[in-house]
Amino acid sequence: MKKRKFDYSRLYYPTPKEKRGFYISANFIKVSIFVLIIGGLGYFIFLSPFFSLRNVFFEGEPTDELKLDLDNYKGKNVLLVSQENIRENLNKKYTIYKNIDIYKGLPDSIKVILYKRTRSFIWQTQSGAYSVDEDGVIYEKISSIPADNQSPIVTDNKSLPAQLGQKIVVGDFIQFVNEVSAKFNEKTKMKISQIGVEETTYHLHIKTDAGFMVMLDTMRNLDDQLEDLGLIHSKYGSDIKEYVDLRIAGRAYYK
Repeated sequence: MKKRKFDYSRLYYPTPKEKRGFYISANFIKVSIFVLIIGGLGYFIFLSPFFSLRNVFFEGEPTDELKLDLDNYKGKNVLLVSQENIRENLNKKYTIYKNIDIYKGLPDSIKVILYKRTRSFIWQTQSGAYSVDEDGVIYEKISSIPADNQSPIVTDNKSLPAQLGQKIVVGDFIQFVNEVSAKFNEKTKMKISQIGVEETTYHLHIKTDAGFMVMLDTMRNLDDQLEDLGLIHSKYGSDIKEYVDLRIAGRAYYK
């Protein structure tokens, strides 16, 4: 009996190749979503027109030049505009305002609050006339003094340089000048032709319609000095040709 040969090769098959797939990890998905959200927010906040400055609102009286300066900020991102820089630049440039405040209004506006200075007197020099406020700050050059001007005019007889934004006198001097302007005529029966200063603001030189000058001490009580002037003028009026000096307390000199 013949033996059958069995072909064992049919029992073995080649090992199948492993199939490789593409897998995305959960962490990658989370990071991608986070990046997309941050990128979208960044675009919305910094690049989209939503926060572009469109409106500038004023509280106070802006000049035309001030309006033009602020128009230059339109189109810029409100969130990136520096309030401090704008405030500092405007306060330095526009001395007619005592202070300028800037406030942002989201999404597309800023509010500008203007505090305008008020004139206490006019400072006159050879280079021109200037408005001075209650703090003693020069804030405006006057092309010509109005005919109906009611503010005292103080002439700097030394004509020292004057600059906008410069503080030239203290509050006591301003008060003294305004009191002189209000009381001189009533107390002395003379009119003021000119108020001037020489070397220092501690002394005031007043030219009168009587033809002589009166020298006052701005640090002393004005009423006392005007009372002394009235007595001297009534007693020695015909002898006074050039000046009456009242700068030393308790004494009066005339020439």
